[in-house]
Amino acid sequence: LGDVYKRQLVDNRVVASYRVIVEEHALEAVNTVTGQQRRLRMLGYHLGHSGPSGNGVDGSMGSRTEQAILNYQTDKGIAIVGNVDSATRNALTNDVVT
Repeated sequence: LGDVYKRQLVDNRVVASYRVIVEEHALEAVNTVTGQQRRLRMLGYHLGHSGPSGNGVDGSMGSRTEQAILNYQTDKGIAIVGNVDSATRNALTNDVVT
């Protein structure tokens, strides 16, 4: 849908500017790497700058995606298994409501 620019003001002074890219498309299935990456990004996990949008969503299970999964499992109190098991898939599904 386009880019949205936001500014944060404190005492009428700009202290931060943000560019938010707004997209409208169906979210990939949580059992795909792309679906997992997109959900992790939506939850604020950094995946690097690869992929067509430069946000780390590239469909490849690389080291940054693996680290994001470990961080997510740690943050959620899920067993740290280093891959997206059923508990992690369920948590990602519940945390990102579509």
